[in-house]
Amino acid sequence: MKATFKFATLALDLTGISAIAGLRAATASALPVVAAELLHQPGLTWMGIAAFWACLADNGGSMRTRLSAMSGVTLLGAIACGIAALLAGTGLVWLAVLTAALVSFGGSFARIFGATATGIGLLVTVTILVALGLPPQPIGQVPAFAALYFAGGVWATLLTLVIWRVYPYQPDATRSPFALPRSPIWRAASGSSITPPLPGIRRGTGWHSSAGDRAATRSRRRAACSPICGAAAAARATAARG
Repeated sequence: MKATFKFATLALDLTGISAIAGLRAATASALPVVAAELLHQPGLTWMGIAAFWACLADNGGSMRTRLSAMSGVTLLGAIACGIAALLAGTGLVWLAVLTAALVSFGGSFARIFGATATGIGLLVTVTILVALGLPPQPIGQVPAFAALYFAGGVWATLLTLVIWRVYPYQPDATRSPFALPRSPIWRAASGSSITPPLPGIRRGTGWHSSAGDRAATRSRRRAACSPICGAAAAARATAARG
């Protein structure tokens, strides 16, 4: 059953909401906060924030795509944290503003590389902006500050991809805030808003099992594209006669 609520021009599709994925992200971010309280180490809360952002980077899809997204946010976010901490310690406001502007531009420009790069760019931009607003860190604590972010991202990646695999074999673009919409032409040709699994492709891996399966995959792709190619040929013929 599909429940949809419309508020003015905003439509909320409840089928795209996963309570289990939200509970997993909450667990990834809450456990470091609990550890910070028990160990009396307030710095561990930054690890929880990093874990939450790494969970947001999970676009769904193959294991390789998900690992690339979460590891990209983890590594680039840790670098951004270190840079922001150094800039905050210098007190040079103009340099911090310039760096934030350059990172924001780069994060926005990453959209041309697809949904995964879009998510990484957005979250790294948010990371450096938040880190610049934190109290200045002593120079000696900057590596530890960046390491906490990195540890939070690694913890979230392990929890999502290894320990608590909610969708181990199902590529799912509907629950990603950064997923790009599919073409209406492709939806019309395939008869579905979500691409069906192709023969020989194991969900979440993208591996082909045999040469026969690869041939069947190519046949299905040609069959799906034939209406589009026919429409394009008809349009060219009409234009030539005109």
